[in-house]
Amino acid sequence: MNKTILSIMLILPMISLAQNSINKDDKVQKRPTADQLRERLIIGVEKGRITQEQADKRYEAFMQNESNTDDKPDIETRYIRLGVETEELNRIQTKLKDSGITDDQLDLVLAAMIRMIHVAKNQGKEIDFSPRFQTYFENKVGLNNLQIQVVKGLSRRVARKL
Repeated sequence: MNKTILSIMLILPMISLAQNSINKDDKVQKRPTADQLRERLIIGVEKGRITQEQADKRYEAFMQNESNTDDKPDIETRYIRLGVETEELNRIQTKLKDSGITDDQLDLVLAAMIRMIHVAKNQGKEIDFSPRFQTYFENKVGLNNLQIQVVKGLSRRVARKL
């Protein structure tokens, strides 16, 4: 009995660490560059998946969207509008990085946290985040449960201060 418990206590953490190392850095989906998209569209046309007109429209829409990104406010501006001071935002970023969130993941997390803060403010004392946040952070951003709990905790604290 004791050997079984000891074996389980030693094996389970090893399995967990192995899974984390396998899944690391493959979750964050980076936006393709214009050249990469053009290559993919050319391949799609050559293979007959899409027509040349469709490829041209997709490329044009991509380029138009790229030029419109300058019109969107950056993360810092969005947090200031929300009522979060720059110093507080810097503390949030530091805490997120300390929990193991990479720079690629940080932008996605900060953008989602704005929505979470709005939800937390509207719910008042009984804050219960939608499971969709959990799914987004796990599947799209690639966070583990501990990192997700850090994000939720920070969102709750910021919402209470506002």
